[in-house]
Amino acid sequence: MVALEVKVIDASPVGRLNPVGPVAPVGPVFPVGPVLPVGPVLPVGPVLPVGPVLPVGPVLPVGPVGPVIPVGPVGN
Repeated sequence: MVALEVKVIDASPVGRLNPVGPVAPVGPVFPVGPVLPVGPVLPVGPVLPVGPVLPVGPVLPVGPVGPVIPVGPVGN
């Protein structure tokens, strides 16, 4: 026959459990603001025409050659 040994464990008393605090109330849910409408699409302005090409002015003729001035007399 096997002898059973019984051990007594000295259990310290369990400390006092603190009570659970109150649950804070949930704040109010704010409503979602309105969705703003998209503004109108502005039309594209007109394309301005290109101005006319100006013609090149006339070529002016060369003026007449002036008179040849004679050389004066050679001094002494």
